[in-house]
Formats: sequence, C-alpha cells, structure tokens
Amino acid sequence: MSVPTGIGVSHDREWVIQNAKGRKLVCDSAAEAFEELPEYGEGAVVLTRRVVRGMFVTKVVEDWKQVTPPTSWMLPPRQIVRVISGTASHQAVRHGNSPHDH
Repeated sequence: MSVPTGIGVSHDREWVIQNAKGRKLVCDSAAEAFEELPEYGEGAVVLTRRVVRGMFVTKVVEDWKQVTPPTSWMLPPRQIVRVISGTASHQAVRHGNSPHDH
C-alpha cells in the first residue's frame, strides 16, 4: 500500500476507547485515552491506528490495534486507584498520611 506524501498531507494517529460492548469514544491523544479509560469499566481498552490526512480525505494506513499503557504512565508505588461502580475514585496514600501509619 502506498502512503501519500507531499504538501497538505500529514501523518497522524487516531485514539479511541472501546468499552466491553464495542462502543467507541474518540480521544485527542494517548494520554487522554488512558486518563479516561477507568471511567468506561471493566473490559474497556485503548485502540490506535495510523492515518494520513489530506485536504479533504483521511486514509487509514494501519488498522486498529490495542495499546497497553507505557510504564511511565503507571502510578507511583504508594498511590492507589480504586474503581467503584465504573467511575474512578482516586485515593493517594502517602507515608504518614494514612490512618494506618499512625
């Protein structure tokens, strides 16, 4: 498959969150997709694909692929994220701030 190049052509990635039922939500970036992922419940995944955008056309270069979060986006060891009823509830537990540390 030839990939278009030239003036007015840009290579880009599209990002979506797909929930367990197959519904997709478009995101602007990988960071946004992984930040919002917990809100879509168990079984939700982040997908990406490469596209080429021209003046009036977007051409898919690579089909959707599932992406796992890079380790740099993982939480610090002492931070806990709980998912309650499909919504994210963040609780930071740091040394000296937990009731169990006293």
